[in-house]
Amino acid sequence: MPRTHWWRPIAVLALTLPLATMAVPAGASSPSLATVLSRAKASMLKAGRVHIAVRVTGTTPSTVTADIGRTSGREAYTAGTATVTVLVTPTSAYLRGNAVGLTKLVGLTTSQQRKVGKRYLKMGKGTSQYTTFSSNLTVAALAGLLPSNKNVKMSRNRRGEYLLTWTTAKSSTTAASTTTLTLSKGSRILPLSEDVRSASGGGTTTFSHWGQRFVVSAPPSSDTVAYSAVMTG
Repeated sequence: MPRTHWWRPIAVLALTLPLATMAVPAGASSPSLATVLSRAKASMLKAGRVHIAVRVTGTTPSTVTADIGRTSGREAYTAGTATVTVLVTPTSAYLRGNAVGLTKLVGLTTSQQRKVGKRYLKMGKGTSQYTTFSSNLTVAALAGLLPSNKNVKMSRNRRGEYLLTWTTAKSSTTAASTTTLTLSKGSRILPLSEDVRSASGGGTTTFSHWGQRFVVSAPPSSDTVAYSAVMTG
């Protein structure tokens, strides 16, 4: 099955104009879908870092910006008036948000949100919470950008970039959708953008700065509160 959208709390659904495509001339050499996916995965893992920007339209407009690295990452999510920020370092994960973000997006109770206040909720390496955030914001997540090679159609646009298109069936929480992932051409195949179209809303994801280094600094200890202190007692 094609993969789900791992980097955002809600599915990104897009309303976009049809992409111009071109057929590969008869006799021309064109790699198979399996080859394109394999080369893309290898290129992504070698790059090890990427910047992601998501913009969603619909009833509640939202945005996501994220930097994924080899051992660290960061994400900022906004949906309406709700905001949440996540930082991941090799030793800890940190989560901060406004009152609406912590209760509506993260799911904290009002009492728990008040304990956190404006501080970062700290989750140490070895906890399930750290594992979840780390797997979503470090190099381990890169493979999740690509679909499987089942039920995916491949074409190329006028610039020679690869277009991978697949559909996702309606579920109890999301409408049926059609996704188009654009991959760069050449020896280094990397995701450039993704559009997901549905009757219920729309959004576009762009991928940039592949391989570019960035630094995620842990907040001062005075600006953090332990996860256990908020969730228990």
